[in-house]
Amino acid sequence: MLTSFFNRRSTGGASSSASNDDHDVEDILALIKAEHRHSMTLLPLLLKQADEIEQAGEVDYELIHELLAFFSGPMNKAHHAKEDQVYGWMRKNVPSQAAGLHDVEDIHKAFTLQLSQLRQQVEAILLDQDVPRDRVAAALKDFAEREINHIRAEEAGFLPMADLLMPMDVRRDMSRKHHH
Repeated sequence: MLTSFFNRRSTGGASSSASNDDHDVEDILALIKAEHRHSMTLLPLLLKQADEIEQAGEVDYELIHELLAFFSGPMNKAHHAKEDQVYGWMRKNVPSQAAGLHDVEDIHKAFTLQLSQLRQQVEAILLDQDVPRDRVAAALKDFAEREINHIRAEEAGFLPMADLLMPMDVRRDMSRKHHH
């Protein structure tokens, strides 16, 4: 379900989440932006579930598990690989403009670690193990808020800079490498 967004992108197919006017599968930056938009629709679902945990409401741990699987699967592997490739190109080809981008891979590694720990907590709950729910709620909120802020920062800084500095032929070549 959640991974179908990325599967359609990688095959060049249409998506219900974004129209063809919305993105260009031949432009890696457009793909990254479309994936950000999709993620920004899913992250509030995690925040809502964290609120439900805190309020002892109706918590859907299966939904939480599926969302975390999405973020640790396609989002972590395919999406971050695209971003890391763009960051790498910028550091190599326009180092003075990319000077502040040196820690992106570290941010993605921290994302992976945080997500892995969070998934373990939710999987333990699904297996009826005793896990402090307040810790899970706090971890969900921390993860979702960090990712929202990370996406917003990329949308405000990195992506506009890459849009200005990367030639379209480079962007298309990168996009093709991720599709084939």
